[in-house]
Amino acid sequence: MDEDLAYNIAKALYDNVAELKEINKTAEQIDETKLSETSIPLHPGAQKYFDEK
Repeated sequence: MDEDLAYNIAKALYDNVAELKEINKTAEQIDETKLSETSIPLHPGAQKYFDEK
């Protein structure tokens, strides 16, 4: 996947996580304080987004 596309997907999701939680009950499980914590490597585009946060 293109790095810019992955970046834009991460940005669209995580910049709007509050709204997402309002419309999708499953999204309530997202913990914004741990968004970049994972045991697997992130896509470079997603990593770029989280590095900017």
